[in-house]
Amino acid sequence: MRSAEAGEPAATVGMSLHGRRFRATAAGDGDVSAETVFAYSQDRDLIWARYTGGPIRLGHLAGTREGDTLDFRYAHVTVSGATASGHCVSTVVPLSDGRLSLRERWEWDSQAGSGTSVLEEIPASGVLGLTFAATATLRRERTAEFFERVQGLTPSDVGGVEADLFALPDGASFAVTSPRGIPGGRSIGFLVPDLDLAREQLATADVDVGPTYTNARERYFHFTAPDGETYELVDRLSS
Repeated sequence: MRSAEAGEPAATVGMSLHGRRFRATAAGDGDVSAETVFAYSQDRDLIWARYTGGPIRLGHLAGTREGDTLDFRYAHVTVSGATASGHCVSTVVPLSDGRLSLRERWEWDSQAGSGTSVLEEIPASGVLGLTFAATATLRRERTAEFFERVQGLTPSDVGGVEADLFALPDGASFAVTSPRGIPGGRSIGFLVPDLDLAREQLATADVDVGPTYTNARERYFHFTAPDGETYELVDRLSS
């Protein structure tokens, strides 16, 4: 794994790439341009992205993350109809404004050549999607058994979670817990790119926000919406 060069800040391993978008600020001799947008996803050590725009009609990459290092292979089709593929090692570097930068070293598999490029995160805010739902019940054991046996949900073992947790095929989770586990008895979780920024935005809007909790997979907090019901905002941790 390549270490950060002298003068570079050390990346925060807990800053997941999930839901973040990047564009090139220095592309070297590669095919991408400042108009090419990379939409990243991450599930623990697995990373993948779809990229398009500028000279790129469609591209995909997939690989792994260890600490602040990404190691992946990529393939794309250009607007002229040419195909290309290669291998890249990137270093995740935090910027002073809280965004992330990717310092890339790549080489073609489909042709001769190699180079470097720099991607910077496109500022983002707001909800990325639904990621969690939970119910709190005195019949926790029977309810969990029902969803596993009758509905066919797959149990998930995540450290720091005091509930019967189930993994859904789209990456979301469903939990069954006791009444003391969730204020109000039900909760819906929205995935956000930056939990701390989301907390600040809710505080500015005078929304009642609970403490931040952390388990082996994610950070989250509860808040009460104008309907009086409990909701969660969630961001995912990297490995």
